[in-house]
Amino acid sequence: MDTTAQVKKTRAMIQHSKAEEHLRLQRSLQRPGSVRPDEAAIILNRRCPYCNALFVPRIETYELFGKERQHFIWPDSHGCPEEFDGLKALAVMAAEGQLEATAEAQAHMLNRAGLVGWLGAVGFENFSARDDWAGAVECKERAMEYCEMLLSKAILPSQNWLILHGDYGTGKSRLAASIIRAALESGWTKSYFRVWPQYLERLKASWHREKWDEGGQPQETEADIIRELEEGALVVIDDLDKKPATDWTKSSLYTVLNHRYNAELPTILTFNHSPAATDPRASGRLVLEEYIGRAVLDRVIGATYDIIKFDGPSYRSGVTLATK
Repeated sequence: MDTTAQVKKTRAMIQHSKAEEHLRLQRSLQRPGSVRPDEAAIILNRRCPYCNALFVPRIETYELFGKERQHFIWPDSHGCPEEFDGLKALAVMAAEGQLEATAEAQAHMLNRAGLVGWLGAVGFENFSARDDWAGAVECKERAMEYCEMLLSKAILPSQNWLILHGDYGTGKSRLAASIIRAALESGWTKSYFRVWPQYLERLKASWHREKWDEGGQPQETEADIIRELEEGALVVIDDLDKKPATDWTKSSLYTVLNHRYNAELPTILTFNHSPAATDPRASGRLVLEEYIGRAVLDRVIGATYDIIKFDGPSYRSGVTLATK
């Protein structure tokens, strides 16, 4: 909204009620209608808040029950330069307040989605090409293709998952978070980025927690946390093979991913190990089976649209930290 329009809007917001002013005048005078406009202005002492000049009403004649009557019409504004400057300043303040409110809403949305800290500033635009790793451009382009296809609903629901795997610090989380941000900006408000080890700690913290605390305030329960990942419009689960798995972690992951698989909900998973990497300790077994279980891995592969490999040097250290 331009400044002129905002000035008009602000002026409208501070208008005095004509009926109320007329009633005040009638009550303040012994013989209503017997004074001149300038006298009424002095009696009511209504002034411009910007230059302090008196507001002088005009007389309007109307007919009521066949008789001619008169009343005062008070101006909505004074029109002085000081008033215009003041209203312009108020409009600027209102615009700045709106910008602050928008920024706060954006920060809340990103925080709720899990894009906190440096993740809150990521985007495809700042995932740049690298002189020491030509493959970075291809990883970005394939992630962007998936994102565009997903948001335009051009991907088959039965194959709408994405796997990002490879070396430490190569940008898997950054590109996954960029997809979540693009989804949020496209109206997919229930999109979440969750780091698996932190998610498990969050689950543990909720054990035996009541739905309401002693003060009657709602508390997050285990069911609430699981439902978030089960029903999110788009979900990133990051660092799935970061820590050794237990029967409980495998069971928790199966609960979430099996639900998403059956509901055909788009899901992005990041690993350090390749889905095809074999476990040297057990013939015929894949490494990821140790972390997520065979049943989950089978569903993941079956629902995947693309598998993107990250094999460059770390953005953090500049060193290639190879994984299997």
